[in-house]
Amino acid sequence: MMKTIFLLIYVISPLISFGQEFNKTDPEGKKTGYWKVFLDEKINLTDSLNAYFWAYEFYDDGKIIAQKFKKTSYDKNSTLIFDGIFPAKGNPVALNGVFKWFYNNKGKEELLEEDTYKNGFTLHLKEYAFGEIWLHYDFTRKYNNMEGSCYIINNLTYLFTTETRRKTTCYWYFKTGKRWKSVKTPCG
Repeated sequence: MMKTIFLLIYVISPLISFGQEFNKTDPEGKKTGYWKVFLDEKINLTDSLNAYFWAYEFYDDGKIIAQKFKKTSYDKNSTLIFDGIFPAKGNPVALNGVFKWFYNNKGKEELLEEDTYKNGFTLHLKEYAFGEIWLHYDFTRKYNNMEGSCYIINNLTYLFTTETRRKTTCYWYFKTGKRWKSVKTPCG
């Protein structure tokens, strides 16, 4: 009976990750697909010894596509709040939940980013300006089920006119040929 259970777990476990393979290289030795990265308490890249979290970045032909974890310029004047408990340093856990960046602008807290993750995968990245969503990268919507692609909503507000006007444009970010690019599409 125990052998049957072990065999069943051995056969089913690769299917649990939905056929996803991680940390792979192409025949030329270039990173391809999802790669695990380690992150510090401010969600910046670090090594595993200084990590609090881990997550996945998507590579194609050795290059990161839509890099999500990079050093932010507002680190020193910002606060990161998320709907969970910080893990111990050096014992990283998968990035899960909603993470919000607030910037201290002359004593006033302003929401800059709101990012949502599940099991180390990015679901949504939202950037704010003047209290409103400016950009929304939706990684739950993939162009023709293409890994690494996403749907982008740009809520550009014209502030330097006599009246404030909002213009919303939408894009698919995907690979066409050998290039990754944003292609304008009707919103919806």
